[in-house]
This record gives sequence, C-alpha cells and structure tokens, in this order.
Amino acid sequence: MDVIKGDTRTGTDSFSRPGEIVSELLHAAMFVRLRLGEFLEHYELTEGRYSVLTVLDGAGASGLSQSEVAEQLMQSESNVSTLVERLQRDGLVSRRWSDTDRRKRVLLLTADGQQLFDRVEMARHRWAESLLSNISPDVRLGLSSGLRQLSAKTVESTSAATHVEPAASDVAGGETVWPIHPNSPHFALEQMLSTLGISGRPVGEEQ
Repeated sequence: MDVIKGDTRTGTDSFSRPGEIVSELLHAAMFVRLRLGEFLEHYELTEGRYSVLTVLDGAGASGLSQSEVAEQLMQSESNVSTLVERLQRDGLVSRRWSDTDRRKRVLLLTADGQQLFDRVEMARHRWAESLLSNISPDVRLGLSSGLRQLSAKTVESTSAATHVEPAASDVAGGETVWPIHPNSPHFALEQMLSTLGISGRPVGEEQ
C-alpha cells in the first residue's frame, strides 16, 4: 500500500482528511477480504458461502427463508439461491417447512454444516488475531470504536439495502461470487467488520 504524504501546503497530515481516510479504509477492506478468501479456501468455502453459513448459524433451529437470508446479506435472492444450491449439494444446508409457519420453507444448517462452521469460526478467531498481531491494544480499541461509529452512520444513511450484483464466477463450482465494489464503501465496511469479529449492526441484526 502506498504511503500518502502529508499536505505540505497546509501542514495537515493527509490521513486526517476524510477523502484519504475513506481511501485507506477501502484499501484495508480489500486487503482483509483478500486474506479472508485465502483462509476460507482451506475449508473449500468462498466468502459468499461462508456468509450464508454465518446467518443460518445465527438463526438457530428456527432457520431462515431464502429471502430473509438475502435481506440480511444485502444480496439479490437469485444470487443467494446459487450459493444455497451449492451448500445443499455439499450437504451443509437443508431446506424444510417452518415449524411456526407451514406455508414457508426455511433453510437450516445440517449437522455437517454446523460442525464445519464451528471449526471455521474457531480457526477464524486465531486467524484474525494473527492478522492484527502488529497492532497494539490501544490502537485496536480506537479502530474498533471508529469503525463502529462509521458503520452506524452508513447504516442510518442507507435506508434501502443495495444489492451488489456478481461480476465473476467461482471457477470451482460455476457459482457467482460477490465482487469488491469500490463504489460501495458500506458493503466493504460491513464485510471487514464481520471478518474481524466487529459488528456495526444493532444487536439482533448481526450476521
């Protein structure tokens, strides 16, 4: 990552300027997501599949409909459908009628899916710790606080979720994956927060 020099005309460090902060934030988000992709490859998962497993784990035994999964991930239902089909083929997700609403079919983690997710989560926390190993506790605290504030602000200003359409395919399964979209800082921020175990979403809406 290139070092951005201070503004010699004003004596102001360029990192304090909003434009430069956003630029660095996007660079950091892309870096973290790249490393996350490399980590998930060890478990034969993509970021999209991992995200679906995450929201289904949070739903517990009640499960979620496919549209509810899409809503939580801020994705189109057709995009999520492709991910779910792959997870079903791999025996990680099942679909059945809801216990509370017999008109609705819900998605749930299978025993294998839950076991894999738990294993990935244990390893992910160690991986995240390694990723942040060169950042002091005080700086981590400040980073967490700042990201939470920024995420809360972007959530408030985004009243309607914007679906990010896929631009590439997963070579292994022909599955569409979500691109890093430089014009969607809120999407990139949410993914980075989730990856590092920091959530900017209100309690009850965390992925």
